Amino acid sequence: MEYVKITVKQLLSNRFFVLGLVILGFILVFSIFEANQSIDIRGNLTLHTNEFNKNEACDGTGGYSDIAGGAQVKVSGADDKIIKLAELQAGKADEFGDCIFAFTIKGVPNSDVYQIEVSHRGKTAYSKDDLVEKGYKIELSLGE
Repeated sequence: MEYVKITVKQLLSNRFFVLGLVILGFILVFSIFEANQSIDIRGNLTLHTNEFNKNEACDGTGGYSDIAGGAQVKVSGADDKIIKLAELQAGKADEFGDCIFAFTIKGVPNSDVYQIEVSHRGKTAYSKDDLVEKGYKIELSLGE
């Protein structure tokens, strides 16, 4: 069996080999960037109560007393481990008398699944594709 010796100079002079190396490099860099990229998730929690006047500051009452500005918003991955925390902003009533709480969760690590939970109210799951389609903005609701 005879071996053919190819020098580095000969390899680099082959434009297909060089093109392949460049493409491989782009794929590697893009994969590392994608894996380390974080996102910001914005959203609103609407508490349907019909008991507030438009633009009035509001908080949950009775069985919803845990829903107020400062309540914890948790993001978990597919493995149920919490990956990021945030808080509800102060509530403000809409034209229907419902209380709207905005939130922003900054720097959420990349994941295939994002589970969002406000206070202890149960998780709502979104795939990465769902969030991309929604522009990283979600709407949650409680009540009637």
